[in-house]
Amino acid sequence: MQAMSGSRTVEKKDEIKVKVCPRCGKTLPVTQFYKNKSNPDGFDYYCKKCRSHKSRVYYSENRVKIMRKFVQEYRTNPKFRIEKLKYNFHYRHKNRDRYNDRRKERYKEKMETDSYWRALNEANRYY
Repeated sequence: MQAMSGSRTVEKKDEIKVKVCPRCGKTLPVTQFYKNKSNPDGFDYYCKKCRSHKSRVYYSENRVKIMRKFVQEYRTNPKFRIEKLKYNFHYRHKNRDRYNDRRKERYKEKMETDSYWRALNEANRYY
């Protein structure tokens, strides 16, 4: 059984739907595609790996534009700011151990590499 979606097809093979990614050309199960209700078959055109790569490339090429838009939204929209602060608080709380481990790693790196920081840290121990 086949369903047409533009030039791409979704086929059922042993009750597992598969789809061809036009970017990498691989035939993959639909679980390897993000859902997208606007497409006729209900899945994204590209597989998750290709979509991720495409998004990373777009971000690296348009980072300044994206950050300007984010900063403008953060400054002008109080609801957006509150939601971001809530999200960050909950994320940090949920990943507290990860944050503490990274803080300890940075401390060790600074102590090993930065002589000015090491001297400053040593001087502050006596106060």
